[in-house]
Order: sequence, then structure tokens, then C-alpha cells
Amino acid sequence: MKKLLILILSMCTLFVAFVSVGFSYTLTDSDFSALDLVEDRLFDLMEEKNLDADMVVEAIQSWMSNKKLNEKSNQLLVQLIDDIDYYWYGDEEGAVDRYMTEEDCYADEYFDADEERCYPNEEKDLDIKPSQMKEESDQEFLIDAAYILDEKDELILIEWKDDPKHSEVWNLFSSMIPVAARPDLVEVQFVDDSESDTAAYVEQTTTHHEKWKVVFNIDSYYIDGKLDQKESVYTNIHEFAHILTLQKSQAQLLSAQIDDIAYERYQSSCTTYFLQEGCLLRTSYFKAYIDAFWDQNELKQAREKDAPDVYTPQEYVTDYAATNPGEDIAESFTHFVLYEKPTGSTEAEQKRAFFYDYPELVKLRGFMRSRVQ
Repeated sequence: MKKLLILILSMCTLFVAFVSVGFSYTLTDSDFSALDLVEDRLFDLMEEKNLDADMVVEAIQSWMSNKKLNEKSNQLLVQLIDDIDYYWYGDEEGAVDRYMTEEDCYADEYFDADEERCYPNEEKDLDIKPSQMKEESDQEFLIDAAYILDEKDELILIEWKDDPKHSEVWNLFSSMIPVAARPDLVEVQFVDDSESDTAAYVEQTTTHHEKWKVVFNIDSYYIDGKLDQKESVYTNIHEFAHILTLQKSQAQLLSAQIDDIAYERYQSSCTTYFLQEGCLLRTSYFKAYIDAFWDQNELKQAREKDAPDVYTPQEYVTDYAATNPGEDIAESFTHFVLYEKPTGSTEAEQKRAFFYDYPELVKLRGFMRSRVQ
């Protein structure tokens, strides 16, 4: 067994050496192709030798902690760990093999011949209702604790006081959202404000305008001292949607420190849609979404922060979605993940169906749904 683990770690060493050339931290198609090759060999080996997935993950994490790896290598190795957890999930009778046949599927599963896997049928909604909390606010919060994320995607306290609840809330978020889908999220903060109806929010970090932090309100995540999983799941997906649609691969982000003249220059030169954070890229999900569902009059109203658009269930998935385009796409993405594919033709249903045009988001949806308890 020890020799097998040494072989696996040797594969990691070669993999890191292959992908570490260059200085860019943005993962490319070739990086993911290399990851696919490593996973194919690794999963074959794990199946052939009946290796325990937890043991393999612990070995890789231990190896990573003793290596000085660059951000890109860390990102890919954490994604590898995510994929091991995903493909080798367990049930009461033990781990499920990576390769399956149609006969292996349960009555509520379907067989994907390309993936050689059984997946849950998605003809039903997950039992998660829209959040009763607001996800953002202009009020100032007193931060109770601030953390950065280490190479293992774990919290490292940098200011104020640690609390076990912080790790519990973060673990729920991080288990649902693969690291490769949130490469720009680097900080996590916590408040505990019972007077606020804000559950969580995201914003650019003060040290780097292309990096993001998420702030969780502990009070909204717990009921009678216990983590409210269903409320939390909805909020977590909504907040991730903001990061997904505004990270540096989707928008030209601006520093909050730039002066008014520079800000106005960037705003006037933006030919797509300008938000507080910056200018959307032409190839972004958000730009395509706005082109499909928001007319110029609605955009002007949202930009000038007038009263929210009038909510109707035919146009928006929730009343909060009518606030502005950012909340609209975040709410629609959350419903895309949690609920069945719509079959109707209302604009609200079209907004949910919008994300099915992107195979990578459909794959991400499947992963996130598999992690909902």
C-alpha cells in the first residue's frame, strides 16, 4: 500500500512540474486536459487496487503541505481532491466505483454512457426554498473574525477571534463550490448581527481589486444554536453566483482606490455594461444575460439606483431579483442549480434556462446538487 501511495504522489510531482511552467494563474484548457489525463490514470489505479479515497486525499494533502507550490499548482491539486471526492462518493454500503453500467443505477438515477456513471434524476426540485434573508446591505458591520484561505482551502485566522461556527459555515460553502470555480476568492470574514437581515455578501478585497472575499452573518446561519442547512445552501449559491459572474475572467474589475476622474473615464469607455465593480467583458455570462433580458430603460433605472423594477412572477424568479441585474442573475442562477429545468416560456423560466447553454455550468450544477444534503 505504501508503494502505491508513493506512486500516486510521484504522479502529482510530474503533474505539477508539467503545469507549473509560466507565471499565469488562470487555468487554461490545456491545464484541465492534463488534469483529465492524471485523473484517468489515478482513478483506474484506485479502482484496480481498491484504494480508499479518503486515504488518497489525505496523502495528497500531506504532500502539498510539505511542498512550496505556486498558486496554479495548488489550484489544480485542490481541484483534483475535489474530483476524487466527487467521483468516489460513499453510501451506507461503501464507496461507489468510478466506472458503472446501466444495471448499477438505482430507480431514481439515470446512466450517462459518456461518463460511465449513474447520476440522480433531476425531474424534481431540491427541497430548498428561496432565502428569507437579504444577501447584501449598505450598512457597516463590525467584523468578528477575518481569515485567508490556505493551499488546502482551509481558514487561517488573521484578525480577531476564532470560533468553531466559522469553520462549520465555511465547510458548508466550500464543500458545495469547487475551488476551480472560485479561483479569485481568497478571504472569508464573519459577523454576528441579530439586528441585520443580511445573511452574507461578497466584495472585492481591500488589498487586490481582482480578488474577492465573502462575509457571512453567523446569526442568520443558525437557529437555536444549530446550522440551518436549507437556508444556508440557498444563500451560499446566491453569493457564489456573484463571484462567478464578476470574477476577473468575466469583467474588467476596478480598484476602489482609483480617483473619480479615472473612474469616470473607465465608465465612459465601457461598451458592454458598467457596474460598480467594473466593465463586463463581451464574452461574459453576465453580458449575455443582460442582452437577453434587460432593456436600456431598465438598465438606466438600475444604474441610477431608482426604485427596483416591479416584481412579477412571470418576469423574475423572486422579488429580490427585481432589485437590479446583479441580483437578478444571482437569483436565477440559484434557481438553475436547485430546481428542475423549466419547460414554460415566461421570462422568469427563460432566465433559469439561460444557464443550460453553457456546458461547464451544467457540469458545475450537477456537482453542486450532489453536495446538497
